[in-house]
Amino acid sequence: MSLVVKDLDLHIDGQQILYEINIDVETGELFSILGDNGCGKSTLLRAIAGLAAYSAGSVILDGEIIDAQPPESRNIAMVFKGFRLFPNLTVLENIAVPLKIAGYGKADRRTRASKMMQMMKLDKVAGLRPSNISAAQRGRVAIAQALLTQPRLILMDEPFSGLDGPQRTEMRKLVREVHDRFGITTIFVSNDQDDAMMLSDRMAFMMDGEIMQCDKPSQVYNFPATLDIAKYFCSGNTIPGHVRNGRFESGAIILNTPDLPDGPCEAMIRPGIISVALGPGEFEVEHVEYLGDYQRLYVKRKDCSLNFVTNLSANYKPGDMIDLRIEDGKALFYR
Repeated sequence: MSLVVKDLDLHIDGQQILYEINIDVETGELFSILGDNGCGKSTLLRAIAGLAAYSAGSVILDGEIIDAQPPESRNIAMVFKGFRLFPNLTVLENIAVPLKIAGYGKADRRTRASKMMQMMKLDKVAGLRPSNISAAQRGRVAIAQALLTQPRLILMDEPFSGLDGPQRTEMRKLVREVHDRFGITTIFVSNDQDDAMMLSDRMAFMMDGEIMQCDKPSQVYNFPATLDIAKYFCSGNTIPGHVRNGRFESGAIILNTPDLPDGPCEAMIRPGIISVALGPGEFEVEHVEYLGDYQRLYVKRKDCSLNFVTNLSANYKPGDMIDLRIEDGKALFYR
């Protein structure tokens, strides 16, 4: 099922939360919405599900405008943050809840829920309650619930929130495997860039209630539409300067910018495009952070400060004077 959200505005208590949201999710796509807490991601999911009333715009599912349909008629499944399982029910009973609400008989519910439980590798904990299983297993239960009614669309609201590293990795793998197996159109909300980058076919970046950019993860990362998006993905070095005759100049830093017109400009220089050049230099090492397989150097010169990562082959220390090389054509420029 394809999903189109068109010109959607939403207000809460007189305050506008969403501004002219436009997204187009293709049938069978795993689409992520990425952004900081409070930017409106979860509110947008609730609007799509029919759980939050919007003041303008439309939600269109597979060509059908569903604005007037109540949540229970939309056949949209939602996996909430924290999973929201019933603490007094077993794993099997929790999985079967959507079928009970839909009016299936007890025997049918048990049969269908048991098959889904086995598919999600939960049969060994079938009789346990949510408090007695791991967070990753609770996530599997919530996803099993969502799949059981064969929804037209699945919405996932930060389902990995609160999971530690290994559990998060397990859940990322599970979500991608489940999506590829069932092919159900899925919208995944997260404030973790790794979640969105690893899982998504396409992603939208959201800020202050607006969609700022929508594209494949590689395009959003490599060609962020705004400086704010670039900063979200990388703690790079932002340097003010001026473009003159196809070159960005900021003190002694000069970078080629053949496609930019003259005028003031900010350069985002990501740490990965900076390296140490041979010979003495004008940059003084201020601080060194040991990061396992590599180290981060913080350096300064009278006109700017930079940080970047390098391997451990050289033992730099504060006070060392070094020269730097910045890869041509790799910096990002914003007006």
